[in-house]
Amino acid sequence: MKRNFNLIFFLKKRNDTQIDGLSIYLRITVSKKRAETATGKKCLENEWSIGQLKGNSLKSKTLNAYLKTTRITST
Repeated sequence: MKRNFNLIFFLKKRNDTQIDGLSIYLRITVSKKRAETATGKKCLENEWSIGQLKGNSLKSKTLNAYLKTTRITST
């Protein structure tokens, strides 16, 4: 039986959103069933672009490397 498997990172808005940014979540989808977990990282909405941080700053590079590592260890 074939199973579809997908991982995405996204920002999740909460009622208690602070100045420090929105939480970054990981959504795992397997055969149309999904589960979400928080990565423990945050960023501003205007710094986010399709699953990663924009730019070449040290913050962007560090967080993108963390997300990449998380994606690799999740598969």
